[in-house]
Amino acid sequence: MGLQLFVAGGTEIITTLKRNGIKIFLDLKFHDIPTTVAKASIEAVKLGVDMFTLHASRGLNMMKASLEACDSFCQKGSSPLPQILAVTAPTSYDELILQKELGIHLPVDQYSLHLTKLALTAGLHGAITSVGEISFLRKQVPPGFLLITPGIRPSGGPLHDQ
Repeated sequence: MGLQLFVAGGTEIITTLKRNGIKIFLDLKFHDIPTTVAKASIEAVKLGVDMFTLHASRGLNMMKASLEACDSFCQKGSSPLPQILAVTAPTSYDELILQKELGIHLPVDQYSLHLTKLALTAGLHGAITSVGEISFLRKQVPPGFLLITPGIRPSGGPLHDQ
């Protein structure tokens, strides 16, 4: 469930889908200070989501805070820990955006690799990646680390936008 559907349907749609046995991948890409993201992550756990995303570009401390808060909450309440996934380089990023707008002087694949390794260090379950990066990244991470491409464009759809 992405941002547009979440804003339109709110938490009620998650509750309804969960009640009907549907697994939820909450793709809201949390990106804020560690405490705020940790608290938002716990709210995602309370909703019963199976997976959710956060932006790796917010840094190691934020990713660790999210995982630690969720793990602690789940252990206290015997809730299952959702898989927490890091968004690395959105598919709309190119070298121009990275260098000129964000001041990051790495090729997109190296930036994605750097953030994937941060997510791995933080203990997250996986990363969101483009189809073009999966083979490259798979060689750099252990076998149990998830690499997921959630948005595949339909034929004829706009490029670099999912």
